[in-house]
Amino acid sequence: MLYAPELDIPPLRLDDTEFDKGFMAGFERSADKPVVRPVAHVMTQQAEGWDIYHRARIVRKVHALEAKVEPGFSGAPVLRDGVNVVGMVLAAATDQPGRGYALTVAEIARGASLTRAATRKVSTDKCE
Repeated sequence: MLYAPELDIPPLRLDDTEFDKGFMAGFERSADKPVVRPVAHVMTQQAEGWDIYHRARIVRKVHALEAKVEPGFSGAPVLRDGVNVVGMVLAAATDQPGRGYALTVAEIARGASLTRAATRKVSTDKCE
C-alpha cells in the first residue's frame, strides 16, 4: 500500500469480479522502466506457504495465471484494464514455466484494511 497524499492521480480500484484475461505492470529486476505483460486466469485456489520473511506458515486465496512472472514483479498489480485491479503478483511457479500466482482482491483488501491508518515511514525489512 502506498500513502502519498501529494500524488495527484486517482488510485487504482480493486475489482473482485471474475476475469479471463488482463495484464500485469511491474518492474523486472534491475529494470529502469515498467514492463507490461499479458496474463490469463487459469483458476482461483487456496495456497499454503511461508510468509515473505519465512517466519510463519499462512494460507491465502490466489489466482493461478498463465503469465511470464520474473523476479521483481512481486507486488505488481494484475489489471483488467487501466484502473481495475483484479490481483497482485505474488510469485512464479517453480515447477511450471509460464505459471504465476497473484493474490485475490479479497486478500489485498484484507491487507489494506490493516494499513488504512498507517501514514508514517516504516522499514521494508530485507529485500532480495
